[in-house]
Amino acid sequence: MITDTVSLEITAPPNHSCIVNMLRYKVKVDIPFTALLSRTYANGEIHTTSITGTYDSVQVAEVRAVVDRCDPLENSKPCP
Repeated sequence: MITDTVSLEITAPPNHSCIVNMLRYKVKVDIPFTALLSRTYANGEIHTTSITGTYDSVQVAEVRAVVDRCDPLENSKPCP
């Protein structure tokens, strides 16, 4: 489960309903790499080999709350 928290303060006009959308931007990365892997065994012998691969991940880059619009409420009584 992913939990994101964003604080937002809005002033809604009297007798209006506002829609607020939460937006989360994700970034997918695929980074090819080449590395040397060394292993040291119990007898002190060291073996080194070249490995290649791709690091892939998805990261959350930004979370925002956006006020979409405020619409008048139907059949509402005017404020005094």
